[in-house]
Amino acid sequence: MGGIRLIRTFYMQRHDHWRIVCSDRPGNLLDDEGVARMTAGRKINLRSFEYRDLAGMVRWNNDGEVEAFVDCDLPKTLPECELWFQNNVPSRDYRIFAIEDRAGNLIGDLELDHISWRNGEAELRIRIGEKDYWNQGYGTDAVRSILRLALNELGLRRIYLKVYRFNTRAIRCYEKCGFRRQGVLKRRAKSAGDWKDIILMSLHYGFTYAARESTAASETDKT
Repeated sequence: MGGIRLIRTFYMQRHDHWRIVCSDRPGNLLDDEGVARMTAGRKINLRSFEYRDLAGMVRWNNDGEVEAFVDCDLPKTLPECELWFQNNVPSRDYRIFAIEDRAGNLIGDLELDHISWRNGEAELRIRIGEKDYWNQGYGTDAVRSILRLALNELGLRRIYLKVYRFNTRAIRCYEKCGFRRQGVLKRRAKSAGDWKDIILMSLHYGFTYAARESTAASETDKT
């Protein structure tokens, strides 16, 4: 990407509207609406999720090992995913990104949902769908990349998420990125009489995020 002039945007609230102020900084390419088309991490690229990515989504949605970590019912067929895409992308309060390795291979997806521009917060969801990429730092790098975009450039101040207690790999990743546990929900599982614990976690700009960002470059990730 050398030689390309990159810009970033800061969304600043004024009279309940958001205006864009641009300045030079490497890392992101923006579309005409100021939404990042691509942001580069150490191991991954994040870009806008596109129609061509739906085949990967269908494959992951039908993989029981991947789906076990997801707290919702997912569309299983390509027509169902196409309908979901048409109804939800793009949306003012929702962003979905494709996660690629540095060679451009699609390996997962990442969402900012329930975005509240007035309150400056959003819910994070992430999935590394290609299991060959698990436990190699791709998830951690993707989370750090979206935090830089959401907190430094989109103007959000708080990112929160939900994760199953048994998903210890993801919890380690989130804690490494600066998220802190806020509480626990009980979710009834599909099997009768069984319950699952869901941990609520959040990160506030200027507190845990600033401290983690200052040391992240020197860490070697295995999550």
